[in-house]
This record gives sequence, C-alpha cells and structure tokens, in this order.
Amino acid sequence: MPVVLSFAELLRLDRVDQVTDFHCVERWSVLDVPWNGVHLSTLFDGAKPLPGATHVTFHCLGDVYTESLPLSEALEPRTLLAYG
Repeated sequence: MPVVLSFAELLRLDRVDQVTDFHCVERWSVLDVPWNGVHLSTLFDGAKPLPGATHVTFHCLGDVYTESLPLSEALEPRTLLAYG
C-alpha cells in the first residue's frame, strides 16, 4: 500500500542516530559519518509490502529522482531513511 508522509510526520517517528560510512556510486567515500533518521522497518510497520514484493522504490518531490532498494537491504537493522 503506498504511503505518503510529510516531513513533519516523518520527524514524529522514532529517531535513530548512528555513525556509518558513506560510499558514493562515483567511487569516493567518507568514513564515520553521523546520521539520523528513521529505520525503514519502522516505515514498513505502516506500509506493508505486497506479497511477492522484492524492492522498495522512493520518489522525491516532483519525481525528479527515484531510487530502488531490495527489501532484504531495506529491512537490515542499520538501514535508515536519513534526514540528518
């Protein structure tokens, strides 16, 4: 079921803080980056994937950018929808 959250609604969910390396697809990295956001598994508590679903797709405002992630990666304990 599609779910649309405002930024304010996203901020009301349980916040997670963690330090994780950032690896860009352009082959550069930044180590030990502090992040905060919401576990994707928390979002899936309200938006149940359909049976047989293999990926989750994110659309930014205006659909200028989209990105997909395998559900197996999306549900890993350290996968965040980061906002800070």
